[in-house]
Amino acid sequence: MPSAKSITIGQTKKVKARPVIAVANEVLSKQIDSRWLLDNYYYRIHGGISSLFNEANLSKYDFNIESLGFKDETEKAIFFLNVMDALVGPRFKVLQMMKNNKKILEFCDKLPKFNGKKYFYFKNFDYADFDWIGYDKKVAYNGWHIGEFYSTLIAQFSASGEVKDKKRMQEIYFNSILHEPKYFKFTESKDELQSFYDKSK
Repeated sequence: MPSAKSITIGQTKKVKARPVIAVANEVLSKQIDSRWLLDNYYYRIHGGISSLFNEANLSKYDFNIESLGFKDETEKAIFFLNVMDALVGPRFKVLQMMKNNKKILEFCDKLPKFNGKKYFYFKNFDYADFDWIGYDKKVAYNGWHIGEFYSTLIAQFSASGEVKDKKRMQEIYFNSILHEPKYFKFTESKDELQSFYDKSK
């Protein structure tokens, strides 16, 4: 069952061109998972959101996810994870490599709120995981996207540590999934997080 994203990305090998009508009829005849369609929609506007955040201060904005018409917790999480990745996901990775902790924290201060709270308070990920077609293969949605979200959390937590902001570190850690062992399986840092969690009890 193809996703819209997999159709647009396609394969790198050369294949014989097929009539547009034949391709369209084949795609339209198959049921596409609505979760893939929703994720693909946010993927399409990812670049615009990222560009906007280069200069915009969104700290006064509050996304009330409960009022946006999503039908379940899965759709709410898809929205949240995509927006956060668009705003700071790749950006934080670059800034971490540059060891620019000051800039990471500056962007954190410009982030919008979700349901009236800072982004790291969001941890409603107790829905059933599902297969998701990434760039070249099918993977578990949460394994990829929550893993990326962990990278964002760790970037802010580490940057706060570098500037010795203990209060901010405690707020991030104890109110986010950094302190939720049931989600550690979704990140490559699971062993470090488990060790940190054991010491914090």
